[in-house]
Amino acid sequence: MSEEMKSEIVTFLKTCVHPDGGYGGGPGQLGHLATTYAAVLCLISIGTEQALASIDRELTYKFLLARHQPSGAYTMHHGGEEDIRAPYLALVSASLLKIIDSKLTDMVAEWIMSCQTYEGGFGGEPGMEAHGGYTFCAFACLCLLDKAKILDVNAVLKWLVRRQMKFEGGFQGRTNKHVDGCYSFWQGAVFRLIDTELEREEWFLWMEHSILEHSKNTF
Repeated sequence: MSEEMKSEIVTFLKTCVHPDGGYGGGPGQLGHLATTYAAVLCLISIGTEQALASIDRELTYKFLLARHQPSGAYTMHHGGEEDIRAPYLALVSASLLKIIDSKLTDMVAEWIMSCQTYEGGFGGEPGMEAHGGYTFCAFACLCLLDKAKILDVNAVLKWLVRRQMKFEGGFQGRTNKHVDGCYSFWQGAVFRLIDTELEREEWFLWMEHSILEHSKNTF
């Protein structure tokens, strides 16, 4: 990518910043967590002095904090829906910009855990059906919060492996859904996150103990 193109992208994204913070999908649009996440990733990937200087970290923090709810949930935009994508988008953005703090993380892990279903995966919000994309967002959030140990990882693994279909070899996003190529990412990425967590000795010992206890209860 040429330096000219990088500069043009930075200039355009700057016009997408809402006065109340966050990036909209275009100039004059409401700040939204999905487009804020995308803009932050884009600007950091460009990595030039102009790109990094264009990010108003204080205003972005204000926007993220306004999306955070007392329950630990996040709304996607002002007056918008609450679902498990939102804390993932918010926490990744905050982590990359090094503005994450206890105000942004308060009760988030607890709210995420309330989205784990009887199947083992995670729904978009409490009471919803387990879904591959939401399960990735949930596990990734817990990793960012360094709280992956609080979930029932055996239930997650059981749900994940049952989403791979024997005939196609691909993954379905939820029970009884057709195989879809995008779920090779959403489901497959969770396995990689679990593997990364297992590399931590303390987490591995906890996992080993959990499996042994599960075996005793099963047999």
